[in-house]
Amino acid sequence: MADFPIDVTLDKSDICNLETEQAQLVASAIEGRRLVIYGRRNTGKTSLLLNVVIPALQKARKKSICIFVDFLGVETEEEVTSRLRRAIERALTRAFPTRQFIKSLLEVAGSLRPSIETDALTGNISVSIAPHLISSKTELTELIEKLGALHAENKVFIAFDEFQDISCVKGLAAVMRGALQNLPKDLPVFICGSKKHRLAAMFGPHRAPFSGWGSDLEIPTINSEHYRNRYFAYAAERLKSHGISIDPEAFDLLLSQCDGVPESVNIVLGHIARKSSPVVVDTELMGQAIASVIDERRGRFEEQLIRFRGSSRQILVNIAKYGPIKQPKGKDFLALTRKLSPSSVFNVVRQLEQNADIYIKPEGYVVADPLFATYLARYH
Repeated sequence: MADFPIDVTLDKSDICNLETEQAQLVASAIEGRRLVIYGRRNTGKTSLLLNVVIPALQKARKKSICIFVDFLGVETEEEVTSRLRRAIERALTRAFPTRQFIKSLLEVAGSLRPSIETDALTGNISVSIAPHLISSKTELTELIEKLGALHAENKVFIAFDEFQDISCVKGLAAVMRGALQNLPKDLPVFICGSKKHRLAAMFGPHRAPFSGWGSDLEIPTINSEHYRNRYFAYAAERLKSHGISIDPEAFDLLLSQCDGVPESVNIVLGHIARKSSPVVVDTELMGQAIASVIDERRGRFEEQLIRFRGSSRQILVNIAKYGPIKQPKGKDFLALTRKLSPSSVFNVVRQLEQNADIYIKPEGYVVADPLFATYLARYH
């Protein structure tokens, strides 16, 4: 019985729509291109990389070394280096999973000085690496350069997720750009991020560290008519296995309340599938289902809200209630914030955006998590 997966990376069969994006990602990886992939959180970027692109590469090229690194929340160069090192170790283990490949591994990755161990409990092989450093280079630069050397023997693919967070470490973006530009031209590198403003600052301006680097690809929310129709069919088919049908108007209400974010949509649909007996879901039942989901998650939302104090909480709640907010420093929004000064509002909004608590769309600022926004509007 098909369900609505949440809080996990999606299998290829669970990804709705995005066929065009999937084809473009796979073709770009096979052809050795550089991509900047951006999109709101929970729109499927990580699932596309892990469960579409990497399997396609491994099928096309056996022993491909596919490296996926998540940089979410990194604060130091040492942390970035550690995450990259661990990701390389995992990729080598996947590419050379049994002892018969150890000789090949040592030949291919010899410059990384791999050591091979066997897990006492599972019997699985694990790999650890220790690059031979040249005194003038950092370990981070050395690791990236070694990947270029590996690519000459076994094709390498690199994907950096939430890449924009390295911008919090002074000077690190320039170091990464310098290392990446020395990789072979046919080594595919995908850079992904959900904090659009930070990515724009890193890749957009003429003097930005990654100005002119790669091509852009956006992973959309469910906002186009085509995507809406595909997701409606996807939802209707899966609910049908539970004896449930859904009105188009009810689905449109769900998309509106969830701001087109697939994960939030799936949370509500999953709730309906679990809780409902055979029924036709109309707009009234959909509203009740959304309210029930908010009540179920109220404890976690209250814990989430504890992080915010004073003007930050006030502005976040007002964005939830009255968003999208096109002009946070405009007189209409300032009137809602108990006469905070324009500079105070600007600083708070900038900090909320930096922390990905809010997200800017063409229509204006919204709370990044649509269900959290509904909770704020409902209870605060």
